[in-house]
Amino acid sequence: MKFNNIYSVLFGAAVMAGFASCTDEVDYTPAEQTPGVYFPVANVSTVKLAEDGSSFDITVGRAGSLAAETVALTNNFEEGTFSMPASVAFAEGEEFADVVISYDGATLAPGQYKLEIGFAEGVSVSQFGYDHLEITATMPEPVVVLDWNDLGECTYTDPFITGGMFTDLPNAISYKVHLEESGDTPGLYRLVAPYGTAFYSEFSAVYPGFELYDNEYDKDNSGYLYINATNPSAVYIQPQTLGATIDATNFGEILAMSDGAYDIYYGGMTPEEAYESNPAGFGVLKNGVLTMPAKSLLVNFSVYNPTSIYYANSSKDIKMIVFPGVQAGDYSAEVEFMGQFNNVSTGVVSAVATAEFGEDVAAVKAGIVNASSATSLVAAIKSGDYEAVDVDVKDPVVSLPVYTSGTYTIAYVTYDSKGEAQDAGSASFEIEVFANDDAAWTDLGSATVADGWLIGGLYIDEGEDPADYAYTVQAQESVNVPGLYRFKNVWGSSNPLGSMTTTPENTCLYVDASDPECITIVPQSTGWTYGNFGTIYAFNWEGYYIDNGYSKATIPANRFTTTLEDGLITVESPLMCGTGPAFSSGWGAYGAGDYAAILLPEVGDDAPAAMAARFNKAAGKISSLKQNRRFTSAFKLARYTNGRGAISLSADQRPGSIVK
Repeated sequence: MKFNNIYSVLFGAAVMAGFASCTDEVDYTPAEQTPGVYFPVANVSTVKLAEDGSSFDITVGRAGSLAAETVALTNNFEEGTFSMPASVAFAEGEEFADVVISYDGATLAPGQYKLEIGFAEGVSVSQFGYDHLEITATMPEPVVVLDWNDLGECTYTDPFITGGMFTDLPNAISYKVHLEESGDTPGLYRLVAPYGTAFYSEFSAVYPGFELYDNEYDKDNSGYLYINATNPSAVYIQPQTLGATIDATNFGEILAMSDGAYDIYYGGMTPEEAYESNPAGFGVLKNGVLTMPAKSLLVNFSVYNPTSIYYANSSKDIKMIVFPGVQAGDYSAEVEFMGQFNNVSTGVVSAVATAEFGEDVAAVKAGIVNASSATSLVAAIKSGDYEAVDVDVKDPVVSLPVYTSGTYTIAYVTYDSKGEAQDAGSASFEIEVFANDDAAWTDLGSATVADGWLIGGLYIDEGEDPADYAYTVQAQESVNVPGLYRFKNVWGSSNPLGSMTTTPENTCLYVDASDPECITIVPQSTGWTYGNFGTIYAFNWEGYYIDNGYSKATIPANRFTTTLEDGLITVESPLMCGTGPAFSSGWGAYGAGDYAAILLPEVGDDAPAAMAARFNKAAGKISSLKQNRRFTSAFKLARYTNGRGAISLSADQRPGSIVK
C-alpha cells in the first residue's frame, strides 16, 4: 500500500496557526551510553485519554550498573488530575521499568494537560536518553445528547480511506447510511455505522483485490461518525476513531478529524478562532450537501507513524454527505494537464489543460496558481476575487500564462443553471520556463545574495553571518508581472557550496514581490542534491502557506516575514525541505538560517564601492533581524551532530568576507 505525496506533521504539536502541515522536528542522536537513568525516546509525547480510562504507562531505562535500586521521580501534576508513584524500582539485572500514570476518566475535565515528568535532584542521569518527559494528554469533550432523530438514508462518500490518501484506492466510494440529528443540539449530526456492512459491501465491489478482515470494519454496525454543523458555514468533524482500517497489522486503528477540529481539540482554539485562522479547514453545508475542501480532512494511524497526521482528501473537494431526499446532481470536473506551450518570440509560457464535466454542469470558470494546492484558488474563483476565464463546457481546453518555473495548479469550478458554484476539479504539474523565456524578462544587473538557505542552514556555524559569504548573481524582472524577480544561477557555481554539487547552472530563485504586503517564495528546487539531504527546496513562510492553499487574508499575521525596502529583500527565518532521510518526516518545513537577503541592483551600482556602500547601509537592517528575530532556534533545521555545521568545507572552499 502506497501513500500519495502528502505532508505529515507532528501530531499534537500545533506549531502553526491553522493546520500544522509544517514539521518542526528535532533529530535525536544517541550519545555515548553513560551510567544513570533516562527516559527512552520510545515514550509517547501525546496521549488521548478516555472517559472510561484510568491510566497509561511510561518507561524508565538505565545504563551502566544494573544492581537493584529505587529512583525518585518528580512531576508537575495538579491536584485532582493525575497521579504517579514517587519513585520507580528496578530489580537486579532489570534495564527497563514501567511507571503507571493514573487518572479518573469519569471526573477529569475535558481539555489538554501538559505533563512534565523528571528525576529528582541528585539522581544520576544518563545521556543515552531524555532527562525528562513532556507529554500532552488530551481528554476529549464528551458528546452528551439525550436523543437523536433519524432523518433517513443519506449518500455518504468516504473521504478518509478511499478519498485519495492511498494511491492504490484512487476512487472514493459512495453508499447509503442513515443520518441522525441531535434532538438537543440542532446541526449536530451523526452517521450510523458509516464503516459497517454498507462500507464493506461497496468497498469489496469497487476494490475486489482488497480483502477486509472482520477486525478491519465495523462488522456489528455499532459505530457512529459525528459532524458538527451548528454553523453550516464552518462545519467540523471532531477527532474520533472510524472503526475501520485498510490494514490492521501495519496501519492500525484510524483516528479521523477535520483540519479545523485539529486546531480546536489540539490547538486550544475556540471554533470561531480556528475558523478565522484557517477557514479552508472547515466544510460547508448548503442545500442539503456537505462539502469538505481539499486537504481539510486528516487521519492518524495507531501503528503506522503514530506521531504523524496525514491529509485524507489531499487532491480535491469532496461532497461528503448528500442529505436524504436531496438530488445533488453531477457537477464533477476531472482535470487533465496537457502540457506547456512556449512562445519563443514573446518568452511567455502557457500551461494547457482540459477537463471532463458531469452531465449537470451548466457553466465553468478556470484559473491557475503557482502552488501545489487548489484550495485558495477555488475559493477566490467562487468569490469573484480571482479573474477567472470562462470555459466552454463543450470545448474545455484552456491555455493560461505562467511566468516562473515551479509547481502550478489549474482549477476548474463548475456551476449550475442558476449560476451557483457546485464543484471543482484540479490538476497540479511542474513547469520549466527558463530555456525559452528570456524575452519575457528584463535584465536588472548584478544582485548580491546572502544565502540563508544552503549557506545559512547547512554550512555556517552559530554566530556566523551568511552575508560574510555573499556573492553576486544576475537579477531579472518579469516584463508581464512587475515586481516578480528572477535570480539566475543562485544555487550554481557562484554559490560557495556550488562546487559540492551538480546543480545545473540554470537553476533560479523566483521572488514574487508584485504584492509588497505578501512577498512569496513558493517551494522551489535549488537543484542542490547532497547525500542524505536529497534534493533541497527553498521557500519562505508566505510561500509555504500559499503553496498549501491559504490566501493572503488567511495567512497568520506573524508569518509575514519577508520585506522589500530600499532595494533590499530580507527573509526572516527562511525555510527549506528535502527529499532525503535527513529530513526525517519528508515534506514539511524546516528552519534554515536566521535570515536571507538579496540586494537588488540600482543605477550606479556597477561600481563595487557603490554596491559595498549600499550593502553597508543594509547591514543595519540585517543586524536588527539577527538580534530581534521573531523565531527561535526551535524552528531550526533538524541536523546532525550538535545541530550546526552539518557540512564542512576546506579552507580554500570558504570564501572571504565581502567588503561592508
